[in-house]
Amino acid sequence: MTPGRPGPSETFGEPDRPVSPLEERLHALAQRLRSGYDPQYATTFAGFLDAGEPVVGLEILSDQLLDDEVWVEPATVREIEELSRLMGMKPRYWEQLQSRVREPRPRCLELDGSFEADYDVEPLIDLPSALDYDFHEPGVTPRPDLLLDVITADGRSWTGGVRAGGPSAGSPTTGIYTTPNKNRLLVIAGGRPT
Repeated sequence: MTPGRPGPSETFGEPDRPVSPLEERLHALAQRLRSGYDPQYATTFAGFLDAGEPVVGLEILSDQLLDDEVWVEPATVREIEELSRLMGMKPRYWEQLQSRVREPRPRCLELDGSFEADYDVEPLIDLPSALDYDFHEPGVTPRPDLLLDVITADGRSWTGGVRAGGPSAGSPTTGIYTTPNKNRLLVIAGGRPT
């Protein structure tokens, strides 16, 4: 077995035949899903690949990512689109994912500090462990795109979540900004500067 290539049991249900470049790309997508998203998506998708049903796997993957309101990196959506086109799938499967594309967040999101502030802000990257309660009932309101821990000058803290409003024209801006009022901050998630 060649590193990075599917093993004998991963060739669409036929262990002794050569692996095509398309199959390699499909399995690479499953690996990308396993390392960058909830592993359930990779497991389900790989199961359909192993059963010889890559088209059904891509259809279900697209529906799951949309139904679960998962933000998807642009490169992953592009790969899903290219693979779907190569297999003759209906455009709706990759087109619906365009509403879930999110540009990667800056690695170091910090308070800009243009004005004096009586608080400190820390972006929380690991959303599930940052919350010890739910903002909403499951299925009613989506989880925030940006989660912040705000610590006031007197030591009190609170957690705030900001949800992007969907695709915006131009390049989206995400940032945490001080304001002329030292007790207020401005948070933008996927907004468009004016």
